[in-house]
Amino acid sequence: GACAYKRAMNGLTYDLAGTTADGWPFYKAKGVDEYIYHDEDCDGAGTITGAMWVLDSSKPNTTALYDLDGDGRCTYHARIESTGRKMFPTSTTWRMYCGEAAGWVSVDLTLKQ
Repeated sequence: GACAYKRAMNGLTYDLAGTTADGWPFYKAKGVDEYIYHDEDCDGAGTITGAMWVLDSSKPNTTALYDLDGDGRCTYHARIESTGRKMFPTSTTWRMYCGEAAGWVSVDLTLKQ
């Protein structure tokens, strides 16, 4: 599950909420503003070396092709490199931001759709 810093994310269930400009699905958690989406370049600078699925509190911009949260940075709860599948991995190891003291930590997450 999520680290203590992000424990509120434990137990969330995600529903398909739409598709982004490049045709990838995105998901919204039931009852809270938490999203899972695929981002080709999370800061839009062209320096990221691979697309990823992200867990984020920002709803993705469905007309943008990259930096879907529009912040110009790679700021999100957790990420996993994309395998090219159009479905987020439901049970795997994600890199999650767990606060300044812990930083980025590998956590095993099981996501429910």
